[in-house]
Amino acid sequence: MRPTLAAITLPVAACTGVFDTTAAERSVSEFHKLLDPGQFTDIYSSSDELRNTTSQSDFVPRLEAMHRKLGKVRSAKKTGWSVNTNTSGTTLEPAYDTAYSGGNATESFVYVQDGKVARLEGYHISSNALILK
Repeated sequence: MRPTLAAITLPVAACTGVFDTTAAERSVSEFHKLLDPGQFTDIYSSSDELRNTTSQSDFVPRLEAMHRKLGKVRSAKKTGWSVNTNTSGTTLEPAYDTAYSGGNATESFVYVQDGKVARLEGYHISSNALILK
């Protein structure tokens, strides 16, 4: 007698949280509003998380140089999200295609979510205009 192989299919439920991205979206808008008039120190000072990951003497001059080359924000279009939840909390990472007066850029932000508040922890930008100008 041959053994019979039986396949058993069990339903698998994925655990997904519902994340309110509104706070992070507002924070991106506020970042750009502070960036345009050159309030780089205010951006830096707005978040303990950011101050824990980089020094003001590194962050502010980089924003100044980026702003000098790219100019003012003309438009920003959200292109995606990444959400990471672990024992340290939840981070929201929105990505944007942003048109500046001096060129286009791809921006990604890292926000720590604390209830309905999103605090900036990191900022990344990629633009050919930063290299070519």
